Amino acid sequence: LELKGYAVIGPEAEGLVAVETAIREEPDLILMDVIIGGGIDGIDTAKRIQSQLDVPVVYLTASTDDGNLKRAQNTDPYGYLIKPVKDYDLYSAIETALTRYRLERKIRESEEFSSGLMSATPIPVMVVNLDSSVRYVNAAFEDLTGFSAGEVVGMKPPYPWGAASPGGAGASAAPGKTEEICRARSGEPFTVEVTTVPVSRNGVLLYYMVSWVD
Repeated sequence: LELKGYAVIGPEAEGLVAVETAIREEPDLILMDVIIGGGIDGIDTAKRIQSQLDVPVVYLTASTDDGNLKRAQNTDPYGYLIKPVKDYDLYSAIETALTRYRLERKIRESEEFSSGLMSATPIPVMVVNLDSSVRYVNAAFEDLTGFSAGEVVGMKPPYPWGAASPGGAGASAAPGKTEEICRARSGEPFTVEVTTVPVSRNGVLLYYMVSWVD
């Protein structure tokens, strides 16, 4: 691995020591043997590390035991290599795991950024699935309607804040703008201009983004 340009930390022969080393050194990736000393096996060692670090794990094992395989899968491994491992397979597993991890981190950061923007905007925003169930509402929606996100995410029509007909409160309306009369939790009516925008990826419609102007 060092000849290939990787900086190698360890190896550690005991699980608890490996946990301490990983937390201290914060590696980019962990190669974890399923069988390891120190009172806990490699799978439990990986769990303890992942409870404190966001780091990809590639398992090494000489066993094809189904029980251990299922336990390892619960830790969302980025690879699972059966020993003896050829150099090429090892390098390939490491590079594949690092690439996947970087892509997933970018996606998470993008989603967190988008969610942060919607949460901070003063305009009520809903994300509605194709079956008209509510996928997301922001803080401004909660403030205006009096309904919390926990109460309404997953809810389908009839919505308690609007009409039960398609397009009520703009939830499943055709793209464009409409004007709707809604009801807050208190029963007080309010009128909103509803803008509905379809969101697609690669030509496939995924959901609708619905914004309100009070």
